[in-house]
Amino acid sequence: MDHSDREIICLRIISGSLHLEIDSSNYILQKPTLEQKYKAAIIYKNTLEQASFESIKSDKEILDILLEVGLWTADKQLKLDQIPKDIDNCKVKLFEIQKSDQRREIRRIINCGRRDLSLLYNERHCFDYITIEGMAALSKLYYILIDCLYYFNGNKVFNGADAWENEPNPLIKSIINLYNQSQINESTYRQLVRNDPWRTIWNSAKHDSLFGCAAIHLTDDQKTLIHWSSLYDNIYENSECPSEEVIDDDDMLDGWLILQRRNRDKGELDRERDKYDQIHAGSDELFIPVGVSAHSEFGPPKPASLEDIERISKLNTLDAQMNKKQRMALLREKGEVHELDMPDTAQKLVIEANKAQFKVRG
Repeated sequence: MDHSDREIICLRIISGSLHLEIDSSNYILQKPTLEQKYKAAIIYKNTLEQASFESIKSDKEILDILLEVGLWTADKQLKLDQIPKDIDNCKVKLFEIQKSDQRREIRRIINCGRRDLSLLYNERHCFDYITIEGMAALSKLYYILIDCLYYFNGNKVFNGADAWENEPNPLIKSIINLYNQSQINESTYRQLVRNDPWRTIWNSAKHDSLFGCAAIHLTDDQKTLIHWSSLYDNIYENSECPSEEVIDDDDMLDGWLILQRRNRDKGELDRERDKYDQIHAGSDELFIPVGVSAHSEFGPPKPASLEDIERISKLNTLDAQMNKKQRMALLREKGEVHELDMPDTAQKLVIEANKAQFKVRG
């Protein structure tokens, strides 16, 4: 993407509008007002309620059907959840490895992961358009596009408060397709914030006066551009700021960011573990409540989330994690095991017996 391409996208974002050409005719999609956003939110809510009365399936119900007929499986869901984690790990390796031939192989793996993730995501969500949520989102978008569409002379293309409720005509179908195709992806945002003309604009004004309006009036594109600009500012100001080579490479920079986050999370876990060790020194086991307890005034107890389980599991030391794996393996094999027969307990008893025998001899 050269300077002129970046300039066009920057000016589009700054203006808040989108120029569209269909069959040699030009249109402008203006940014919605707060009143239009408010009405769009009401339309979304009303469509949800109406669709539920008409027995249209929710996303969860569609998923249950897909699982029942075999169009989606638990194995595919596991892959869909795991691939982003695998891609993150590859990005970390890409940042850490210096040899170009190894980097090429890692980039190939990352690209394959992205392709597989896209295929699985599309397979999982191919019926979103017939769900309650999908229909509500389409109604909301349909209203915004119709009510914000203008000719170049300033006249509205569609008039009438209820024009959006009519069946989409060929023009609106084309507008929707072009609108979806024109969405700015993450890579483009990142190129914009690293280079001129946006970098100079950002450094000159910052977000308090960038777009000439209060934050509540910002478009989604404007807010996203501010987000990425602020993120790169934080990277440049970091005491461990990576090289320009890394900053200019999205995947390598992601690897650096992931490492920073993991180190930060590890530090927080270490501090939390130290706190429990100080309070419960000498304890073999420690139960940590999560969610809402049974005695809470906020309602019945809630089950622990997967995030809670993973966070608490990480509080165990490496030795404790190994003991836990050995215990679970023995339980799966035997079904029921007495505490004294657990591998770590038996080992601890042997050590204590040896110490006692040593003291007697001494």
